[in-house]
Formats: sequence, C-alpha cells, structure tokens
Amino acid sequence: MTAPESPMEWDVGVLSRMDWRGFERLCADIFAECGYEVEETGAGADGGIDLICRDERVSFAVQCKRRKNPINLKEVRELCGSMALENIPKGVFVTTGTFNSRSIDEFCNRDRIELVDGAMIVEGISEFPERIQTEWMERHASGDGWDTPSCPRCDVKMVVRRGRRGAFWGCPNFGRQGCRQKFKPCAFPIPQGLASEAAKAT
Repeated sequence: MTAPESPMEWDVGVLSRMDWRGFERLCADIFAECGYEVEETGAGADGGIDLICRDERVSFAVQCKRRKNPINLKEVRELCGSMALENIPKGVFVTTGTFNSRSIDEFCNRDRIELVDGAMIVEGISEFPERIQTEWMERHASGDGWDTPSCPRCDVKMVVRRGRRGAFWGCPNFGRQGCRQKFKPCAFPIPQGLASEAAKAT
C-alpha cells in the first residue's frame, strides 16, 4: 500500500482531509507562531477545550473541529460551558468547515467567542513566510498516515475494519484494553483501496 499523495499547498480541501489530531497540532503551531504560549489539553476528538493560549495580556481557550458538516450553535455553547468551568474569559472556535447559523454570531458576540472557519485558516496561513508554510505542510500534511484518523482514547492511528454495515475506521486496540472507538466513513472517508483490502480480509 502506497502512502497518500502529499498536497503541494494549503487549501480547505487539505484541511478537510487531515487527521483531527494533526489539525489540532497545526492550530497549535499557528497560535505559537503568533507569539502565544500554547498548552495542548489532550481532550480528544470530541472533548471540550483543545488548546489554551496565553501571553502577557490575555488567555483564551481554543476548540478545534476537523469537520465536514457546518458547526451548529449547540457545539459553540459547549465550548462556552467548558470556558466557564475553567474560568477562561475568551474563546476561539476553529473548524475546517463553516458555521451554519446567524444565531451563532449573536451568541458569540455576547459571550466573547471568535469564530474561525476553514477559509479563514487558509488565508491566515498564506500570510506567514513560505518557509513556515512548507514546514507546517511537511509536519502535518505529508507522509504516511497524515489523513488517517487517530483514536481519541489511545492516540494511535486507526485501521480500516469491516462490519455488518460495511467498512469503518477502528482502533487497533478495538475490543482489547476496553477501547471501542470508531469513526464512520461519512466523518473520515476511507480510500477505495483500503476498503477493498478490508473486504478481502473478512
């Protein structure tokens, strides 16, 4: 099996193919390059706050969502709840996709949450020197497995498995060590070659 082809430049399509963990780490690199001290919380694919950023003047929470579908108000409210629990006054919600409701803007204006969608990320990356853009590409969007999802529980790359309803991404520890994590193809598309291999293995 050959490694997936590495992209040549950043665009929304590249962001949408990234592993959710790789996307979080790309966001961490971007904020760090902007001068913030960045703490990765390790909350997982569906956790609350993924990053906490600080400098001498401000601290804020960051939620990173590698998402194909638009983000809804409920998910933004969940970030607000996590901010209240951690006593963090400001937040940034970053997604590879878009936001789907005007009410989200009204909510965020009131609760000090900034929204950053995929197009804004790409535009922001383009403002950094080409050397840094290339470095991030090599680190987060190239090589074997850059577009393969990671297990939120075990933090290892998932593998394609075959179930009664077809192929899905499952943790290598699926059924062992108490791990039951899996992702459906609608969330992380499965390359045709890998799906065929899974079918032959059953």
